[in-house]
Amino acid sequence: MIFHALYPTSFKNLNLTIMKTLKVVAGLILLLALTSNNSYSQPVREVFSNYYELYFDCLNQNLTGTLTVERITINNHKQIHHYGTLIGQSDGLEYYAEMMTNIQDKNNWYDFGLKAITQTWPANYHIYRNGTLIAIIHFSFHYTVNANGEWSSYHGDAFECNLVSEGRFK
Repeated sequence: MIFHALYPTSFKNLNLTIMKTLKVVAGLILLLALTSNNSYSQPVREVFSNYYELYFDCLNQNLTGTLTVERITINNHKQIHHYGTLIGQSDGLEYYAEMMTNIQDKNNWYDFGLKAITQTWPANYHIYRNGTLIAIIHFSFHYTVNANGEWSSYHGDAFECNLVSEGRFK
């Protein structure tokens, strides 16, 4: 009889102790999650405009104009997006150009201004006329940043231009 009378009380106390412990552990986990800050997890976003003069042999002309450049760096990964209107120097028409590239490499993007960095990667420009894709330009892009964080070389080469017609390459 005594065992049955004590059992519910001690079992209830055990449950209360476990619940209090779980609440404290959950609170600590939440506190650690909110206060931990990995600097590599915070994106670094740069947006600027840059003037371009690009020759596209498949269009048989230079396209010139100012494009918006957006660079986002997060966790040693860089995404670069160029977009804007270019003017055909032969036909005077407006073209919309867009380039997106993702770069993840052995260099540490957070070392800008601390040591020299050189990088090469492939990219593509999509060229639109009146909202329709008319050309895709494939190229390699190279840059060098010196130890002061200055861009000493920034250029593309090995261009291959493909006209697009009815969803297919010409």
